[in-house]
Amino acid sequence: MQPLLMEIDLSQTTSKGGAGLEVGPTYLVLYHGEFHVGKFSKHWYGLNFEGIYDAGAQYDPPGTNYSSWQRVWKFTNAELMSAEAEPEFARMRREYAVNHGLPSNKQTIDDSAPLEAFVYYPKVPAMPKQQEDDWDEDEEWD
Repeated sequence: MQPLLMEIDLSQTTSKGGAGLEVGPTYLVLYHGEFHVGKFSKHWYGLNFEGIYDAGAQYDPPGTNYSSWQRVWKFTNAELMSAEAEPEFARMRREYAVNHGLPSNKQTIDDSAPLEAFVYYPKVPAMPKQQEDDWDEDEEWD
């Protein structure tokens, strides 16, 4: 059985969770245009997602505190993910990134991005880091 993804309705959440956001389960999140996999932990200010940055990222529902949270899916049966299922999962994530024009290293992700960049806790960037001289100084980046 492959893990199922259940999308969380972020409009029904608060900084402390609700609507399916909780401590314990594994989540796939789209945060500031990039995918991350991890878990939430509870802190005095609310939930913190451990799959983003070294210190994690504070969860703020969209529309509050300049939130960068776009979409969140909860894995059900995540412990059943097999080694055989991971390549298909990575292909699905890359396809989503390509179809939605998501960025990596200030470039739009394309089909040349390595699948390893779309597996759990990737250590491989989806697109190569650009050299400073490759950037157009007049161009602004979000």
